[in-house]
Amino acid sequence: MKFKFRFASVLKVRRYQEKEEKQKLGALLKKKKGLERDFLNLKELCQSDIEESKNLTMHENRRHYAQKHTWHKQLARLSRLINQLNNKLAEQRNKLAEAYKKTRMMEKLKDNEKKSFIQYVERVEQHQQNEIAIQRYNTNY
Repeated sequence: MKFKFRFASVLKVRRYQEKEEKQKLGALLKKKKGLERDFLNLKELCQSDIEESKNLTMHENRRHYAQKHTWHKQLARLSRLINQLNNKLAEQRNKLAEAYKKTRMMEKLKDNEKKSFIQYVERVEQHQQNEIAIQRYNTNY
């Protein structure tokens, strides 16, 4: 007798779904890291530009403030994107947790069924050994 889990295909699908959710979470984390890096680079650029903007002509000063305004708009946009990504990350973590729970539930069911099967097999073997012992005893006496 060999153990065969009756929901093996379901467990396989659940494991695949969990793997997909992990990959999606990884992609979102990678994207967030890139946006945060861009945000910090742009912020550093704005900070370093403050020191360089001192002795400028009027035309250079106007161009400088236009550039600075563009950078601040980009910072605001990046900040919004990072916040949206944080929301998506929280959502994705919840999905991953749910997929993990479903997978573990199926694995627990598999473990319980396997234990039950092993106990059944042991009972059957014990019963067979008892029958053999009884037949030997009866033939000798």
